[in-house]
Amino acid sequence: MKIKKVVLHRFFFQQRGVTLIELMISMVLGLLILVGVVYVFSGTRKTYDYNEIMSRVQENGRFATNVLNTDLRMTGYFGCGSVGGYVHRGDNGFFVPDELFPGNAFKDVNFSDVTVGGGVGTGAATGPSAVIGVPLIGTDTLTVTRTSGFRVVSQNPAGMITVAAGSDISLVAPESIMVISNCKTANVFKVATRDVIGLTITPDASTITTDRFGPEANVMTSTRNQYSVGITGRNDRSGVPVRALFRSGVELVEGVEDMRISYGVDNDLDGNVDAYQAMTAGMAWDKVIAIRVDLLVASEEGVLTQAQPYTYAGVTSTPSDRKMRQVFSTTVALRNRIH
Repeated sequence: MKIKKVVLHRFFFQQRGVTLIELMISMVLGLLILVGVVYVFSGTRKTYDYNEIMSRVQENGRFATNVLNTDLRMTGYFGCGSVGGYVHRGDNGFFVPDELFPGNAFKDVNFSDVTVGGGVGTGAATGPSAVIGVPLIGTDTLTVTRTSGFRVVSQNPAGMITVAAGSDISLVAPESIMVISNCKTANVFKVATRDVIGLTITPDASTITTDRFGPEANVMTSTRNQYSVGITGRNDRSGVPVRALFRSGVELVEGVEDMRISYGVDNDLDGNVDAYQAMTAGMAWDKVIAIRVDLLVASEEGVLTQAQPYTYAGVTSTPSDRKMRQVFSTTVALRNRIH
């Protein structure tokens, strides 16, 4: 029994824990490692947030310019048929000539181009008078009128037009004016009825001609889009109204704070731009052959460590909201208007 007690006593005597100093050193080392991990994570997170917001700003800017480019390039599109013979170029576009129909019921119908006109917004950004989508004071507006339409499958002897499967003709209204054209000729007519299910458009009997068109033709109507900058009805974290680019009153791209339009004018009608200028009273729209659009796009929230200066429309500004801003510019030749 005495031997067992001695062995047990030695066993407990040899077990030792850490001292208080060793424990404190271990805690300090662990804390330093933890601080390093948090610092690296925080830096990585900030870099990720910065890159994500920068990508979003660039994506919004590219999308806005692509939409504008597509619409502007189609300005003046009238199918592959020659304009001569069924419409004439007026000061602001292509119109039906007086001699085409008795009394020319379509005289005031502008089929394409052309109100490539602009304007200046008058809407308020804040306060009780602020309205969602209304062009803001100090920003430009751009209105593009062009033709858009559907591929023709056939036109029967009575004049009824059948369009290709998948065509949405629900917006084709009775009494509206349309053009059917191919690479040789074209006819202007007034819509009597349309069948959304059967995909047919029936011209008014008084405007049907003897020409008949097949799969090589398109039937088109006038489309007008107005681009402007307005408020969205949402606020950022600071309570500032968020702006966006609107198309005909519908929000298109968030974060667009301003839009400025310059018009390329061909004064001597040689097919080249002589000067870019802002819209002026009495501007010769028929000589405008190019459009330059400048967009100011901002991030939704402030992510920068300090205020970012930027230059837009020749003016350098340094806002205090620390939002990321980038200027996007695009110049589009109105190829269907070049003489």
